[in-house]
Amino acid sequence: MSALESSVPGARSKHLVIASHALREHGRLADAVDHAERAHTLSLAQGVVMGRAWAALNAAAAWLQVGDLATASLWARRSLAAASSARMVDCERLAIGVLCVAAASQGAAVEPQFRARLDDCRSVSAS
Repeated sequence: MSALESSVPGARSKHLVIASHALREHGRLADAVDHAERAHTLSLAQGVVMGRAWAALNAAAAWLQVGDLATASLWARRSLAAASSARMVDCERLAIGVLCVAAASQGAAVEPQFRARLDDCRSVSAS
């Protein structure tokens, strides 16, 4: 992997994100969280914003499935921040989705700035 990593920045973190997604889909939530958080740490260290956004989103989704809504929200906010900085509209939408589900699961309203950002994302993808 080190040879690939030197020619493709973030290759290891991409691998961990993909594994995290697969593990979550197969119900191995603890492993999914571990892979996603490791991918986030690697992406942060390497300065790979896209990897950071997707890793944080995978961590958020896994924590949501675990039922830890506060931690899911924390990771979704991290994903949203990275995705917004890189104009990753699809990742932003998914992160906002996690935030909406976490808020609704606690009987809370969705924060207005997230609804506004979701509307912005829709207009970007429509053009």
